Amino acid sequence: MSINSAIQPNRPNIAEIFQKLQSEDYFIDRSFQRNLVWTEKQKVRLIETILTGFPMPEIYLWEQPINVATGSQRYSIVDGQQRTNAIFTFLTNEYSLKKSYLDDDNISASFTGKKWFELCDDDKAKVFQYIINVRHIPTYVTMEQIKNIFRRLNETDKALNPQELRHAAFSGKFLSAASDLASNIFFEENKIFSINQVRRMVDVQFISSLLIYLREGVVTENRKIINEVYERFNDHYEYREKDIQTVENFLGFWNGILDLGVNHVVSIFSKTVHVFPLFVIFCRCSEHAIDLPSTEEIIEFATEYEAQDWTQFESEKAEMLSAYKLASQQGTTGKPSRMARIELLSRFILRGFS
Repeated sequence: MSINSAIQPNRPNIAEIFQKLQSEDYFIDRSFQRNLVWTEKQKVRLIETILTGFPMPEIYLWEQPINVATGSQRYSIVDGQQRTNAIFTFLTNEYSLKKSYLDDDNISASFTGKKWFELCDDDKAKVFQYIINVRHIPTYVTMEQIKNIFRRLNETDKALNPQELRHAAFSGKFLSAASDLASNIFFEENKIFSINQVRRMVDVQFISSLLIYLREGVVTENRKIINEVYERFNDHYEYREKDIQTVENFLGFWNGILDLGVNHVVSIFSKTVHVFPLFVIFCRCSEHAIDLPSTEEIIEFATEYEAQDWTQFESEKAEMLSAYKLASQQGTTGKPSRMARIELLSRFILRGFS
């Protein structure tokens, strides 16, 4: 029997679903699920859909083994965590149904602008009685099959980016290294990534780029290459601790640059497009026992790069600044662009100009 044939349909209402979320009989398995990424507007739009009686997409639940002592059973939310979270957080009064997010037809509705506790009884009843189509996946389906189900359900969904799909497909040592490093307080304190970027795992993908360099050197990064590295080091990642230490050492160096407090230095070296070549330079200096770039050299480069008029510099320097800018704007994850940025930045901050 195929997995699809074994999946059983069910039609609980929101009252039942809410109770199971409260009791954690419905839960999120973070080993493959992406972060919560929906904006408040998306949540409001879903509740509006419910209150106006329109259908919403079905939810997939994976049945866990029955607790033989109590007879209870839990369910992992395989697909639908954004929707269930939107419902749960509305029913726990975490946001209101802002008028600006609603359809024009509903701006004067009885629920407009209200939190759950402010709704009239009729509107609360509409929410609780709303039926959701749920699909139950049998217990005997394996975690690997569940990950494949999640990936296939979402791979054509533009809401999921490649890193989020990667998070669903892999759960091994390379992913955990990238995720652990991305959680370093350095990123939050220096506001390297926005809240939305963290939700969409942009930080994890950037750290993956640094780790990939340590194992593969400078490569053109695309989905195929990144997935191959994730797969190769999923179960066996011999250099995991060494690579983590290298990145952590670099974060200390990077933090020292940002701590200079010079506006144009912070502006430039808060952008990952400039940080990747800096990381490569850091690694090469460390490997060959070469002195790291000095504060003065880094400030000089940032000052000159931020200058409005490069004609004030000698022709060679002006050409190199122009070439670096071009390499920072086009195909930034391609090998030619990366090699150009590494070479040019090295010449600026390691040797300088006479």
